[in-house]
Parts: sequence; C-alpha cells; structure tokens
Amino acid sequence: MVNEEFNQRITVFGISLVVGIANALDYAGSVDPQVAKTSKEITARLGVAFYTTLLVLIQSAVLVFALHIAQGREEMALNQSGQSRLDKLIKRREKK
Repeated sequence: MVNEEFNQRITVFGISLVVGIANALDYAGSVDPQVAKTSKEITARLGVAFYTTLLVLIQSAVLVFALHIAQGREEMALNQSGQSRLDKLIKRREKK
C-alpha cells in the first residue's frame, strides 16, 4: 500500500514539474517581449512549479521514512514469531 502511494507521489512530482514549466513557457511565448515585467512573471510561475515539486519530494521523503519504519516493525514481528516457533519446537523435542 505504501509503495503504491510512493509511486503515485513520484508521478505527481513529475506531472507537477512538467505542467508548471509548460505553463510558464507557454506564458513566455504568449506575452509581448517589450513588456518589462515578463521575466519576473515567468520566473514567478517557474518558481511555483518548483515549489510544488519540492512539496511532493518532501511528502515522498516522509512516506519513504514511514515505509522504512513499517517494514522494520514487520520484519521484527516476523522474526519474533519465527523465534517463538523455534523455541516451542526445541522445548517439545527436549521433553521427548
């Protein structure tokens, strides 16, 4: 479940970056080059694209950290279960 969510976040990351840059470049191609504020507005739009990318990357990092913790707990539970079974088997063998 967490892996699927991680893959979705990475997909959103790629899409947000591409859409944001495409919008900024589309805007750059549609404005009058004589306007003085053009480069400021374009960089502001590119900034939004990169901020959304940063947000998704941070969310993905948190998700990966949660995945790491969950996986560690799962492995610990499996190891404890296996050890318990082995201990019971050894006790049963010793009684015979």
